Amino acid sequence: MSNTPAIRRALVIYKTSPYDRYDELGVLPSDETSADQLAAGRAQILERLKSAHLANQKAISRVQEVLARSSLEVIERQQPTKREASGVDLVITVGGDGTFLATAQRVTGTLMLGVNSAPDTSVGHYCATHADGFEETLDALRAGEAPCSELERIACRVGGRLLPYRALNDVLFAHRSPASSTRYLLESDGFEELQTSSGLWISTASGASGAMRSAGGESMS
Repeated sequence: MSNTPAIRRALVIYKTSPYDRYDELGVLPSDETSADQLAAGRAQILERLKSAHLANQKAISRVQEVLARSSLEVIERQQPTKREASGVDLVITVGGDGTFLATAQRVTGTLMLGVNSAPDTSVGHYCATHADGFEETLDALRAGEAPCSELERIACRVGGRLLPYRALNDVLFAHRSPASSTRYLLESDGFEELQTSSGLWISTASGASGAMRSAGGESMS
């Protein structure tokens, strides 16, 4: 059983798919463009983007239908503010890990629920459910019967100034130009060493199983 407080107001964050963004930029081929006019590789990429886009739209519609039947007061946004996130009982993200991570930066202590909008193409490491299971998960959460996890985040100071957002996954300190070397003095437990590298990369425990692990890091509980 979970000690989840009463949930009356929800903030819902919807993912804007890459297909949507490319469409806004006007870089997508028109309906009259034939398959023969597209390079094979580009055609495959566009088809994958369109498939994920349609899955995302379907998931958003499903979530909206469920919320419309609920007694929740719902606020919808694409990029929430800290104030908006703190003024609700539940923050729901509909997208993938990118949507969840970007939203988590603006959430202090509010409960979050990630809904994977395209499980066929998205890992959804931080997502507890997908669109078809959303209603059941939401009901269990409101009834206090859904398990909840507490995740640690990283707070950073640069030049003594505390950055406004905390990272749930990882933090990379690097040169403004990715191709340039970063020089820094690393201090830990009274030991210090002058280093030159591509940068300093630090992850949380929950962020250690993705890119950090691929780079040679160890997974943490």
